[in-house]
Amino acid sequence: MDSSRIGYGLDAKTVKSLLMKAPDSHQDVELNCVETGSLTYFAGGGDVTLRAGELVVFWGAVPHQIIAKSGSTTLHYIHIPLPWVLQWKLSGNFYRSLMAGSFLRAKTHLGRDIDIRQMRGWVADITSKDSELQKIALAEIRSRLMRLARDKMPAEAEKASELPRGEGMIRMARYITEHYTEDIYTETIAATAGLAPGYALEQFHKRFGVTVTDFVNQHRVWHARRLLIMSNRQIANIAYDAGFGSITQFNALFKKITGMSPREYRKSC
Repeated sequence: MDSSRIGYGLDAKTVKSLLMKAPDSHQDVELNCVETGSLTYFAGGGDVTLRAGELVVFWGAVPHQIIAKSGSTTLHYIHIPLPWVLQWKLSGNFYRSLMAGSFLRAKTHLGRDIDIRQMRGWVADITSKDSELQKIALAEIRSRLMRLARDKMPAEAEKASELPRGEGMIRMARYITEHYTEDIYTETIAATAGLAPGYALEQFHKRFGVTVTDFVNQHRVWHARRLLIMSNRQIANIAYDAGFGSITQFNALFKKITGMSPREYRKSC
């Protein structure tokens, strides 16, 4: 699952999941279902564990990275362009939770294997490139999300200390996700891990595959994306609310990460 500036479009795959070398961030809504084993994402300041048989939905603009797994993991995933999902007229609470960075875990009503079988079928239909099968799969996915929107459960946040390694780096990452809209300093971030700044920056890059600066900017751009879609606020106000010090810096970084200007992005959604 390589990073993409804008999005993957309609896409689906079944993979023997590996740990991700760096956070991914894309425009699409993502559905995940683990068939065997379990996976742990770090996203939005929390650690989210996906267990076998559970359908989990999230917005890919939230920087997310698989940082741990248990057992031999088989993962089914589907990407659906955000504008399509916004047109499905699901509940307002569903959209607000999705855009706020929640991982929405579906309740299983008919047994733990139902969503696994559905995901297998949807992946097969989407990858078939048969337009009629793709339409059927999307209609079924919309119906599944309508039910999830009625009884959604944000995936639980696991304690960082429960992860197998890298606890100090997790504390640094969590601090960033909680303070990225503020003036944020290397010394303060490093202090959360009890490390000297230079060494902390080096270890953070090794752990997450991105620099601290890039990690901060990813979260600020995600914040701006959400406000551009969910509000009518002026772009300048959004830039400052997301933590950027100037409009020029905001426009440059937003286009670098998304491939669009903020105005173009808002129009596209």
